[in-house]
Amino acid sequence: MLTVEQVEAIRRAYYCDHKSVRAIAREQHHGRRVVREAIAGTRAAPRRYQLRRRKPRPVLDPVVALIDAWLAADQRAPRKQRHTAQRIYDRLVAEHGFTGGVTVVRDYVQAWKRMHQEPAGFLPLAHAPGAEAQCDWGEAVVRIGGVEQVAYLFCFRLSHSLKPFVCAFPTTRQECFLAGHVAAFAALGGVPDRVVYDNLSAAVLKVLRGRSRVEQETFIAFRGHYLYASHFCLPGREGAHEKPLVETLVGYARRNFLVPVPDMPSWEALNALLAARCAAEDARVVPGHQQPIGALWQVEQARLRPVPPHPFPCCRTIAVRATRQALVTFERNRYSVPTHYAGERLVLRAYAWTVELTDGQAVVAQHPRLYGRDGEQLDPLHYLALLAQKPGAFDYTRPIQRWAKEWPPIYHRYLAALRQARPETATREFVGILQLHARYDAAAIAAALERAYALQCWSADGVEQCLRQARPPGAPVPALDLAGVPGLAPLAAIQIPLPDLAAFNQLLPEVPA
Repeated sequence: MLTVEQVEAIRRAYYCDHKSVRAIAREQHHGRRVVREAIAGTRAAPRRYQLRRRKPRPVLDPVVALIDAWLAADQRAPRKQRHTAQRIYDRLVAEHGFTGGVTVVRDYVQAWKRMHQEPAGFLPLAHAPGAEAQCDWGEAVVRIGGVEQVAYLFCFRLSHSLKPFVCAFPTTRQECFLAGHVAAFAALGGVPDRVVYDNLSAAVLKVLRGRSRVEQETFIAFRGHYLYASHFCLPGREGAHEKPLVETLVGYARRNFLVPVPDMPSWEALNALLAARCAAEDARVVPGHQQPIGALWQVEQARLRPVPPHPFPCCRTIAVRATRQALVTFERNRYSVPTHYAGERLVLRAYAWTVELTDGQAVVAQHPRLYGRDGEQLDPLHYLALLAQKPGAFDYTRPIQRWAKEWPPIYHRYLAALRQARPETATREFVGILQLHARYDAAAIAAALERAYALQCWSADGVEQCLRQARPPGAPVPALDLAGVPGLAPLAAIQIPLPDLAAFNQLLPEVPA
């Protein structure tokens, strides 16, 4: 077959140098028919060699049916326990006295697999608005508060408009998986008819034959709350290309949303960055689409199912018992509760970002969730009631020591002056001042301490009076929180009507005009 350079040389010699066909054939070592075809531009590509009849295989033919049967049976066997060409050859030699070479068997096995493999390639698909979305996890390296760590990207994409949603979590636990859905439905403005997943453990308990799955009970409840259908890809390579839209989004978000590596002060700031990057995608026109993502999303949003008014509780619920130090342990981390719950049984709800503790009727404590090990979330307000009874432990209580590092300077000045003015009751009075944080703003308390310090007022009641005096006229009086006090919670619901003071005017004597 002539190369394009050889064709050019022939045509240049004929048309530019005016050489004859015979001279060109002699000089360039081609046949004259080949030279004429190159000059005329009719040189066709050579036909591939085709075998007209199969060559005889006297050694292989007697065992071909046996090899075909073994390979056909492999289609129902586990993928990692199927015959290789070498294993077929070894069995033929050992069990049937085969005398041929391994190369003959290997060539036949390769040809058989080419004939029986599924057709390669991909089909162009079209999705109706609101009909489908695809979901998957990805990984990326980020810096949170200067600490480099792995962020797990929850990626969700509508199949019609390609509208993306990406948020980050410290882990892929089920509560984060469900919380990602709730955030995605809220951001996208509705719920699609079905969502495509791979066989992730947060949704699938057991993979059965075909597309049958035993799903996680909590995931079934979540799906029933939002009323969409779940579709799971086939395991392994067979289902590797069933959700290409979200697979593409994982890499796209990593390259375009998180390069360079972001250094954010918190996970909330990182997710705000990802939300802004996803919103900026509305102006992008994806190849193969006539309109930008935002315009297609406006059309698709009208076809999505409305989000239920009450979100699904995306949490893990377990029963716990508080220790005598009023601590509850969950995943190697400790969380505090009010001291009057020490030794009591409680219910812990672990959300993606928070941990709630309840006594079955009301929430008794709430903390940011910790994902490391041996961490502590200690609320100093939980220990103030006990410190009022044991003021001698004030300087040695760990939550108070940590809280004191964040106090404004007036706290330390006031405490030092209080201990000089009232050494016997100073700690108890200061604990009463700290208890005001349950009802007043921290900045207002600091201002009241400044005023009390200037007036040399050394009592918790005096500081609260300064708080009341600083409150603007008409401001509501802080309500007394009785919900967390055992036995007094029902009193919080009692409404006492205010008296009508105008009735007292009837007691005044009438003054003649």
